[in-house]
Amino acid sequence: MTMNPTLPQRVIDDAMKDDATRASAEYLAQFRTDIASLIDPTLMADTTRPKPKELESVSRTSYHAFVDPAGGGEDEFTIAIGHCEGDAVVLDLVRGLQGSPAQIAKEYSALMLSYGSFNNHVCARNSLFVPKDRNTGEVIVDKLGIRRLK
Repeated sequence: MTMNPTLPQRVIDDAMKDDATRASAEYLAQFRTDIASLIDPTLMADTTRPKPKELESVSRTSYHAFVDPAGGGEDEFTIAIGHCEGDAVVLDLVRGLQGSPAQIAKEYSALMLSYGSFNNHVCARNSLFVPKDRNTGEVIVDKLGIRRLK
């Protein structure tokens, strides 16, 4: 055990007895082969439209947005905009960009304005969801003109 020498070997041994696959991933840095993908690729293919990749905004449609600002490194600052049609959720666009977070926030703000007015009220007609995490810089939240959800 070199990763955490303070962890008693018995903890690992007990975990291996309980669930060897899970414990191997957790303590032995082995990738799991029993859960190769989060979502079945066939399901994804059946629910994905081939074209267009992005839908234009439609008047009198209530849109919702979700942004996940980059946490640094190789992360992308992402945005998703969608709407509901009956019981179906339609994902109108998904984008991810690298670069200046402030510049990307400015670009995404303009994009959101093209779809309508977004705010941070979950039950509102138009909503913007921003994850509350320690990596989301206040400059990004300020540039998007919203407050973080609690």
